[in-house]
Amino acid sequence: MGSRPGTEGLAGVTASRLFGLGFAAAMALAAPAMAQQQRSPSDISQRAHDLSQAVANPIAHLISVPFQNDLDFGIGRKNAVQNTLNVEPVVPIRLTNEWSVVTRTILPVIYHQSTFAGDRNEFGLGDTSFSAFFTRAGSAAPGALMLGAGPMIRLPTATDNLLGNRRWAAGPTAIMVKQTQNWTVGVLASHVWSFGDSAARAGYSLTSFQPFVVRQLGNGLSIGANLEATYEWDTRAMAVPLNLRVSQIVRLGPLPVSIFAGPRVYLQRPSGGPDWGLRFGAQFLFPT
Repeated sequence: MGSRPGTEGLAGVTASRLFGLGFAAAMALAAPAMAQQQRSPSDISQRAHDLSQAVANPIAHLISVPFQNDLDFGIGRKNAVQNTLNVEPVVPIRLTNEWSVVTRTILPVIYHQSTFAGDRNEFGLGDTSFSAFFTRAGSAAPGALMLGAGPMIRLPTATDNLLGNRRWAAGPTAIMVKQTQNWTVGVLASHVWSFGDSAARAGYSLTSFQPFVVRQLGNGLSIGANLEATYEWDTRAMAVPLNLRVSQIVRLGPLPVSIFAGPRVYLQRPSGGPDWGLRFGAQFLFPT
């Protein structure tokens, strides 16, 4: 049976219109993704710079999970090696329009090599530290002095006496940070006292003082230095490692990551402490 005159032409016009509408709808849906992929180099560079600035600020409103590895050499009479991998999730929480709390947990995973005759190698967990910094959200304005303070708690999670004190401890911690377009300077301090009865484990009173400086070089690249001075008041043991490092923002698929590395030089060390070391690792970033 033959077709009605003009039916083929009408079907062709209808199909063309439907195809055109479908193509237009697909382009409209894909436009945001294409714009994201086709950002200008200056936009990408600025984004990397902003993330690098946030990484340099310990109380920035940025969720991150750093994996920081410290490899120390020249420990004890046997010039032993110790490796400490610190897993340090940082979670900022907005409390009100004006106040936030930035929490940082540090869980050490330690390999301890025998340092003298009769000592043994040991692998396991060290004592966990938890800090909470209460800070005003408005203090994050460019160039403003940012302050944070709160409690610090050390949990006896060490799996062996060689890897930690294995005693509860608590005390105050505070931080001060100043940032400009390319510079970050600040200082982090804390003091904890052990508590609870333990005939087998000595108590301790530990002060930590950590000044730091970071210089942005552009495109997510930065250099920095910090001291990690600690003083134990009961034994009068003092350690002052100077850490130098280079950091770069990279991407693993859609996830931004700060990779870093540099040497550790001990300006002061307790008896039998390390001579020098290396610090390297990666910090996974989850910007909101």
